[in-house]
Amino acid sequence: MSAWEDKQAVYAYAKAEPHRSVMTGLRSTMSRSVFTFWQVPTAQLPLDWADARRRLAEQERRDTQTADGPATAV
Repeated sequence: MSAWEDKQAVYAYAKAEPHRSVMTGLRSTMSRSVFTFWQVPTAQLPLDWADARRRLAEQERRDTQTADGPATAV
């Protein structure tokens, strides 16, 4: 988990050396990695891992509902 000014800054870093070469070498290891982005006010940084896990769980629930259609109560 890391904090960046914006997505463009992340992408610029990812394309720069040495990151680019290292990631090329780790492509098979990293092939199942998933990346996600959140907008967080600077005053709330750093996020702790409990908050990150909560955010990921919420995102997974939303993604599942979107993929399966609207959630229905039983």
